[in-house]
Amino acid sequence: MTEVQVCLKEGAVFTRIDESAGVVLELDRKRYYLLNETATALVELLEDAGGAMSRPRVVASLLGAFDVDEAVLGPDLDACLGELERRRIVTLTPAPAAASR
Repeated sequence: MTEVQVCLKEGAVFTRIDESAGVVLELDRKRYYLLNETATALVELLEDAGGAMSRPRVVASLLGAFDVDEAVLGPDLDACLGELERRRIVTLTPAPAAASR
């Protein structure tokens, strides 16, 4: 999963609740989810970027925020993205060619 655009879904309302966690309210289904530190950082990145980023930009940003190797981050990020997509908090779409560079 490398060439995707990660988009925060409309109707997903995020609030940070402490230094390492946040909550997302998914308005369409009226469900809320407690986010771990990685998911919280990811959702904040998406909000700061206007709701969407390419996966490579997400990786670069998270590598700067966490003391972790890309070999460890990549699979963890993909698992996090899969779970957020399953819960309808983000969508993953093919990234435009220019956005993934």
